[in-house]
Amino acid sequence: MEHVKPEFLLMAKLEEELSSLRKALFTFMSIPENVSYDLLKKTLDVLKRLSKNLSLIVLILEEVQFSKDKNVREEALIMSSEGLSLTSLLLPTLERVSPIFLDTFSVHHEPVVEKLEAIADFLENVAFSSEEESLEEVIQAIDDIIRALDYHISVGERCVAKIL
Repeated sequence: MEHVKPEFLLMAKLEEELSSLRKALFTFMSIPENVSYDLLKKTLDVLKRLSKNLSLIVLILEEVQFSKDKNVREEALIMSSEGLSLTSLLLPTLERVSPIFLDTFSVHHEPVVEKLEAIADFLENVAFSSEEESLEEVIQAIDDIIRALDYHISVGERCVAKIL
């Protein structure tokens, strides 16, 4: 039996998650302004899923960071960029029906959505570049976004628990 490289397994999982995120984006774009307990709970679940997806992207970037296989590295960077872009689209969509407020959510003194977009653009540019770029700073920035998102989710859960 042939050994499957970890980056292929991680990328397959990310592809599944990206499909799910696309569905969530379309679902939340059409939700009315009325916020129910079930909707708040579903929103917090999607936010937790975003955090897990960001962690998956970090794992993928760590795996392909020093890969000599340009095709695998390029595919991983493009998929990671897409995941970050979807996250940057979903956060504002979720904000209107969640206890998280993006105006208080920044990473490295930059609004989180702008930071996600900048990292996504960087990864896309690196994917098509002939030069080998280090991904250490990007990985660290995504880790910082994950920590901040997890903190905001935790605060949001406490707020919801006190309200309901």
